[in-house]
Amino acid sequence: MSMKMNFWAYEKLVAEDITWLEAVVPDTLERRHIVAVLRASVDHEYGDETSRLKDAMVAATCRWLHSVRACAEDDELNPLVLAMEAAVDSYVAYLAKLEAAAAVHP
Repeated sequence: MSMKMNFWAYEKLVAEDITWLEAVVPDTLERRHIVAVLRASVDHEYGDETSRLKDAMVAATCRWLHSVRACAEDDELNPLVLAMEAAVDSYVAYLAKLEAAAAVHP
């Protein structure tokens, strides 16, 4: 059963392939085309850099909230956790609206 590589592993493999091509294969139109396709494949397979950064930020915030929630035994931290959860939900909704607007008006 195959699994999809994570972004960083795929990007590293593509960079290694491009380095090898540029070192071994003569500079031809075909080589330039292959290099361009390899570079474009990263965004094609994993989305653009903005999407990756947004996903990483949301994931990091969710991990932080989970760890705070695990430690939030006393009643003083619970309002903070609830406020952060609401802020994350609001931010994710805002990002969804931006993406929908960008899809309508590319």
